[in-house]
Amino acid sequence: MSKKDHLILLDCLSLEAEFIPANFKSCKILLINSKVSHSIADGEYNTRRKECESALEIIQNQYKEVKTLRDVTMELLDSCKSKLSEKQYNRVLYVLQENKRVLSAADLLKSGELQAFGKLMVQSHYGLRDLYEVSCKELDFLVKFSEEKDFIYGSRMMGGGFGGCTINLIEEAHIADFTEEVSIAYQKEFNIKPEMITVVP
Repeated sequence: MSKKDHLILLDCLSLEAEFIPANFKSCKILLINSKVSHSIADGEYNTRRKECESALEIIQNQYKEVKTLRDVTMELLDSCKSKLSEKQYNRVLYVLQENKRVLSAADLLKSGELQAFGKLMVQSHYGLRDLYEVSCKELDFLVKFSEEKDFIYGSRMMGGGFGGCTINLIEEAHIADFTEEVSIAYQKEFNIKPEMITVVP
């Protein structure tokens, strides 16, 4: 379904898709491959799903009208907080916050507000790290390193986590210098040479 120079906003309930123009102006998308893959990943993916499903069941016991986590509001979640474990609460909180971020991100891209869009990318990463707990020290290092550069508007892990790549919205003029700098810093920290991949939608 992909379309050149566009991103896809996908509604995973209705499967309706909207094409969002990917006008990144002076920026490019840079992936940094951490070159790590932590073995806990497979089991942890299943655990996250079960945690979300068990939280949904608890919420549905109190609110019969709730069919999916899309139907849950912050007020409703907070009213069930005492019945949920801390992990269950955090998982649902991440889902609610991330859904809201995705819709905001689509609006910001449409209006060309790339720096505000980038801030949502970083917020998304810290939600994945702190609430959903699917990041790792290598990805966190790369995001933190990117966050300190004003020519990088946003950075976050991509994919399922526990390794793999970060995705960065970076001003094209700075790619060469930055990739050299981050490679040196990452190798010094982890003794691994990362891989840089510039991609286009």
